[in-house]
Amino acid sequence: MHKRHTRAALVLLLVAIPSGITGCWPFAVEDDDDDIVYDAGDTGGDNPCVAYGYVSRGVVEGVDDITRLAGCTYIEGDLVIEGTSLESLAGLEGLHAIGGSLVVRDNPSLASLVGLDGLVQVDRGVTVERNPLLGDLAALAWLMDVGGDLRIEGNLGLASVEGLFGMVRLGGSLLSVTDNPVLSTCDAEDLVEALEAKGFSGTVEIWGNKNVGPCEDVDGGIEAGEDAGGDV
Repeated sequence: MHKRHTRAALVLLLVAIPSGITGCWPFAVEDDDDDIVYDAGDTGGDNPCVAYGYVSRGVVEGVDDITRLAGCTYIEGDLVIEGTSLESLAGLEGLHAIGGSLVVRDNPSLASLVGLDGLVQVDRGVTVERNPLLGDLAALAWLMDVGGDLRIEGNLGLASVEGLFGMVRLGGSLLSVTDNPVLSTCDAEDLVEALEAKGFSGTVEIWGNKNVGPCEDVDGGIEAGEDAGGDV
């Protein structure tokens, strides 16, 4: 029988680092009228993050794109990893924050999110969907703050979402854990419970996951409204 559990969260104070001070935090050059006259994200270099300290948006379609983003600590816009043949995201270990959304979608060979181990903050949403070989989200264990919605959907081999239990804030209006046929419904509900304890009060969607029978709450009692017949 599945037993609910709690996990102590490490709370990090995220301090904004002024542009140009260190690492790959963004910068642009403006004229006296505040018009951008030089945007380092438009350099087109082999590795604009390392060379110029800025990328406005990261699109990963293969190994070359990982190389281009290596050394980035911050991406101002979205990081989209879609339709690749990658087995992991090794090479992105320096990335700590994303100013837009994180999207990991339709990667048939992706078995691990290793490479995102240093990611702490995503200002908008996180979507992980249709990655059939992805087994867990352990590499996201340091992800503390997500400003938008969280969607974990259609990952055929996903068996655990425990990597997200340490999050301290989900700022969006939707938490969706759906169509992950190997993932226990109880595990999905554990994630909901953990995030609601941190203040999340939005819409929750849990269906299409693996039903394993009644779940136990933290006191050992059976969760109301859950039985061996299917998802709540």
